[in-house]
Amino acid sequence: MKKRTTNKLVMFQSVRTVLNDYQSEWQGLPVFVQVVSELDSKTMSLRSLLTQQMSLTTGVTESKNQRILLLREELLLMQRALYLLGKATNNVLLKARNKQTKTELFSLNIAQLTVRCNEMKIDLENEGANLAAYGIQPTAVTAILDEINQLNEVQNSSRIALLKRKSVTTEILETERSLSSLLKDELDTLVLVFKRSNAAFYQAYMNARSVPQIGKSPDANNERDDGSQS
Repeated sequence: MKKRTTNKLVMFQSVRTVLNDYQSEWQGLPVFVQVVSELDSKTMSLRSLLTQQMSLTTGVTESKNQRILLLREELLLMQRALYLLGKATNNVLLKARNKQTKTELFSLNIAQLTVRCNEMKIDLENEGANLAAYGIQPTAVTAILDEINQLNEVQNSSRIALLKRKSVTTEILETERSLSSLLKDELDTLVLVFKRSNAAFYQAYMNARSVPQIGKSPDANNERDDGSQS
């Protein structure tokens, strides 16, 4: 979450606190009630979007790396079984394709790993039923074939999450802008009626409308939100 958005969210919440404190002053004014209801709805949407934004990429890279690591370990087991099968059946090509060491397999980058997976997929589809003698059951073969088929999806998971986060970020900015406009164009005007009749309410509202400068030096002055984005 950007500091600017954090600052504005604090301001929106401060305004709502003041409105709660002085609810008896405005609850009999239908237009005022309608604007406050809209403020609540938009603030709730903003909070929801911010939560969604943070959750989209949390743990995605770690999860992707863990799945690829587990895939490498499973590939190593399958590879050894296929190598032994090739040796037992005098299948020189099968043996050669699966002679790779653990160090070699684990040092492959993602593009090389994808190529290796595609090679092994063919071997497993052709020879998977013959691996039981080497401790590899058909269910294990099916499971790793599924993982190989999902490799591209796993590989792109971070990119997909970032694209979704970008979309949510756009919604956040639009909602933030809409909230700022609601205050500037409507609520600020409605509150003016209390400037003389209830100066405490008016002043508390105007104080709440200052955007706190979270993340800046303690001496930094709060700024009045004019509905613009920076």
